[in-house]
Amino acid sequence: MEKILVTTDQSVNSKAAIRFAIKLASQRKAQLTILHVYHLLKPFKWTDHAFAAYTTEFRKKRQTRLSSFIAGIYHDIDEREINYELVLVSNIDVVDGITDYASRNSCSYICISTRGAGTIAKIFGTHTAKLISCSTVPVICIPSAYHLKELKHILYASDMTDYENELKEVVDFARPIGASVEMVHIAYPNEFAFDKELAEATLQKKIVIKLAF
Repeated sequence: MEKILVTTDQSVNSKAAIRFAIKLASQRKAQLTILHVYHLLKPFKWTDHAFAAYTTEFRKKRQTRLSSFIAGIYHDIDEREINYELVLVSNIDVVDGITDYASRNSCSYICISTRGAGTIAKIFGTHTAKLISCSTVPVICIPSAYHLKELKHILYASDMTDYENELKEVVDFARPIGASVEMVHIAYPNEFAFDKELAEATLQKKIVIKLAF
């Protein structure tokens, strides 16, 4: 079964990615994992036993808060509840924690909000940008203003250097949910112009899905 991973820091902004992941997992009949990465510093004077006890209590409370957080999201949306797994991972680096978990658990996609840093206005750039640049798993970035709706149409932008292989990945994402795909390329004035009709005819033979160019 396909696995979809969504990350959250329990901020209001991160709710958008969870709403999207719920809808995507439902449409694709995929397994959904909701991941929270945390890091605890051990006070110098604490014994290992004391820190282990504190960590256990911290994880228990955080798990309860996460469950309540997700329940609140479901309360606000008109969507059938699907089975999901809540996972807490300890890692000093949030992105490393996400990529490591996604790789070890063969996740198909990672969903993350473009503004998920609580009260600090970290726009598309910090964790999200780093995740995109280093993840071997496709990353889907969800605007914080996203509201739940069915995915029906996908716009794919390409620089045309490797569009056939790229488009196969896009189609693999679109086909199970019955979405159409529109491909767009913005060319510079002196850029070599590819044959639009030839490219369209070639791709339509290779890919069985509704395409627009």
